[in-house]
Amino acid sequence: MDPKSKSKAGPAEAAAADAVEQEIDRDRRKPSSGRVLVAATAKEGRRRAGLEFSHAGTAIEFDEISQEQWEQILDDPQLSLRPAKDEAGPAA
Repeated sequence: MDPKSKSKAGPAEAAAADAVEQEIDRDRRKPSSGRVLVAATAKEGRRRAGLEFSHAGTAIEFDEISQEQWEQILDDPQLSLRPAKDEAGPAA
């Protein structure tokens, strides 16, 4: 999460985002379950790892992507990650 987004988020959201970032930095292994919201910095979106990411954010399920796709997403500086809400719904 970028510093501007953190300043707009509440303390609990900022702490959760920091925890996700620390976990990603510490361990590049893809989590076995859960969701993450991946947002493109470009307004027109971005494609990476065979997936399309919108500027608003695209939720992805960890069990629907490979370790290789996860690493490509992590390595792309034009994508940002933040925790996805636990609401049920389509991943993309």
